Amino acid sequence: MEPVEIERDFILPLVNLENGDTLPVPLVGVIDLVDQPNGVPRPLEIKTRARKAEARQVRTALELTCYAWWVRQRLSETGAPASEEIPVGYVHIIKTKTPTIQWQTDCRSFSDFLELYSTERRKRR
Repeated sequence: MEPVEIERDFILPLVNLENGDTLPVPLVGVIDLVDQPNGVPRPLEIKTRARKAEARQVRTALELTCYAWWVRQRLSETGAPASEEIPVGYVHIIKTKTPTIQWQTDCRSFSDFLELYSTERRKRR
């Protein structure tokens, strides 16, 4: 897949999707790579590792949820309908005797964004 953006930085408000409350400090980040499978932007984080990543890592990664929030906000700014699930992924470069690449993909949804808001709210109290 061809990249559509490289090293994309963002600063966004973090909003509770249930009631519209906004945290006083914005969410800030840099996405390594964005591609666009099936027409939806997919943020990708590139990692260098000594061995393969655990399968659950892509599901539990808070950084990928933050990147998916950027996609959701971007879609809403352009007037595009917010996707039910936003794809995210890791590209692991495994540095061994025979280097390999490990792809891990997942999706983030409404419930993940509610959890992101709650997590950040607790951290900022």
